[in-house]
Order: sequence, then C-alpha cells, then structure tokens
Amino acid sequence: MADQSGNENEGNLRAALRRLKVELVKLRDALAQSEERADALLQDLLALEHSIPHACSKLTVVPVIPAKPRPASSESEAILEIAGEEGAEKLEVRPLARGAAMVRVNSGKEFRLSPTLAAFLETLLLDGATDGGKLIRWKPHAEVSRVMQARMGRPFSRHALHELVWRLRAALAAAGVNPFFVHTHQQLGLRFAQRRAPVKGQEPL
Repeated sequence: MADQSGNENEGNLRAALRRLKVELVKLRDALAQSEERADALLQDLLALEHSIPHACSKLTVVPVIPAKPRPASSESEAILEIAGEEGAEKLEVRPLARGAAMVRVNSGKEFRLSPTLAAFLETLLLDGATDGGKLIRWKPHAEVSRVMQARMGRPFSRHALHELVWRLRAALAAAGVNPFFVHTHQQLGLRFAQRRAPVKGQEPL
C-alpha cells in the first residue's frame, strides 16, 4: 500500500511539473510577443516624432527595456572596449520558434534573444568580404536598415538602429558577455566583432 501511495504521489508530482512547464513556456512566448509589440510601437512612435519634429521637440521616449547598470568606472569601460576590439572567437546562434534564438559567445552561458534582437544580431554577422581583416566586415547603416526591414516587415530608422544597439549590448551584458563586441562607427556603420576563421594554410591573425 505504501509503495502504491508513493508511486501515486510521484505521478501527481510529475504531472504538476509538466503543467508548470507548459505554463512557463506559454508565459515566455507571451512575454516575447509583448516585447516585439512594444518594440514595433516604439518604432512607430519614433517615426512619428521625426515626421513632426517641432510638435514633438519636447517629447521624451522611454526605452522599452530598463536601463542596465554601466561599468563601475570609465577605466573599466575602457578595458571592456579594448577587449571588444579583439572580437569574439566563437559564436553560436541556435534558432527557436517564431524567430527568437539562443546565443552563446565564446565559452559563456547560453542566453535568449527576442526575434527582433536575434534578427539584428544575424544582420550584424553578415560578412562575405575578402578584405583580409581579422573581424567580419562593417555593414553601412543603410544596409542594416534594409536587411532588418526585409526580415521584420517594418522600417528601421537610424535612430531605431541605435536603440537596437543599446538593447543588444544590454542583453549581452546581462549574460556576462562583453557588450562592446557590438561595434559602431559614424561612417563605417555597424558589426558584431566576430573573428574570421583563418584561411587554410594561413597563420591566425
């Protein structure tokens, strides 16, 4: 009788765990959809703000994601920037349903990106250049905007790209990854600093 009762309790516990897992997955998907909706609304608001600059000159746009704490000092930030220039040696992007992705940088922990941030990261990883540089190529802002619009089905202004840079850096920092792997340049554009694989027979740079 005791064994039967124990098996029954274990079965009930497993069923409860399955229900909780299902609810957690539903909640995660709902949060991802809410983030995407909030992001789309923010882009619409920014587009409207830029279309009527005089009327909206005093309008303050609040970022969708709470601000992440900055490094403790300018010295520590400078160290991170220098390390970021070296680039990530290894990057894994594992696609999930509905456009989200799980990402791992070097030997760090795996973390999740929303569909918009996943598309943005994949855009920053585009390469195909033969300049012989250590890191993958820069993407002009216009190219990033065009690719993001094709991926997400809505326009992305230059200001919207800056917001995505901020959000992606925040997600990296939250996962313990150097946020300055996301490179920005006024003229050259944007890129994620991933090291290129050395050409066969060539010494690594």
